[in-house]
Amino acid sequence: MTAVVFSFLHSHKHSTSRKTSSTQEIVSSTSSDSEQNEAEIFARKLISDEKEYQFSWEVQDFDGLRFDKNLGGTSLDAIISRYGRPDSGEGWIALNYGKETPQIRLRWHSIERYKYAYVSLVFEKFKDEYKLISKEYYNLNSSKLPIDTEASRDFTWTQAAFDSLLLENKEGNSQTGSTYEEIISLYGPPQNQNLSAEDYISNLKVSYVSPKPDESNMKLRQVDLEFIKIDSGSWYLVKKDSVNLN
Repeated sequence: MTAVVFSFLHSHKHSTSRKTSSTQEIVSSTSSDSEQNEAEIFARKLISDEKEYQFSWEVQDFDGLRFDKNLGGTSLDAIISRYGRPDSGEGWIALNYGKETPQIRLRWHSIERYKYAYVSLVFEKFKDEYKLISKEYYNLNSSKLPIDTEASRDFTWTQAAFDSLLLENKEGNSQTGSTYEEIISLYGPPQNQNLSAEDYISNLKVSYVSPKPDESNMKLRQVDLEFIKIDSGSWYLVKKDSVNLN
């Protein structure tokens, strides 16, 4: 696991050479390569020193970032000032409406108590300033979504209760599925959860696990639920699984 993460954190893109057939193409290629190198160098210069690096991201921080693919969102300077320098970065040239534009991707990673988490942000250069155009995270903590770590917790799920849960469509636009808020009001917080998001769409996976085996078959009971959230709306159920329910 450590070797895989180490490789991932230190991976970088390499530009490939291309054939040219005219002086204009040669000049354009040289200019593009120069801009790409500039973006790559700039991204690498932003990487934090290992001794100074800190990971302070939570879901609420991520949700507060504004991104816009056309006009740009939260500035790079504002994010660095608030959350510190990343531990990984890369740069390239993107072609937008026929115009070549420098872009960079910065990543903040965390490995704590066998829990892997990251934030990945893409910025584009608008005039002389880099602004946010895309955002993604995996496995961040959220103070608004508590978990139940009590060893003596109750497990009240039954097969009938599980079967009564309504599924939302994968796009999350029908708003007819069971919501996370409804479920925890009946069965309490889950024992495990995993959060992830990319741009406008957020995903939440939770598990309810019985604290001790069922007396009839000596097997643990479990309910796994997956939710989707569009923008800042409610969490809607899109997938459900169960094991050994009565």
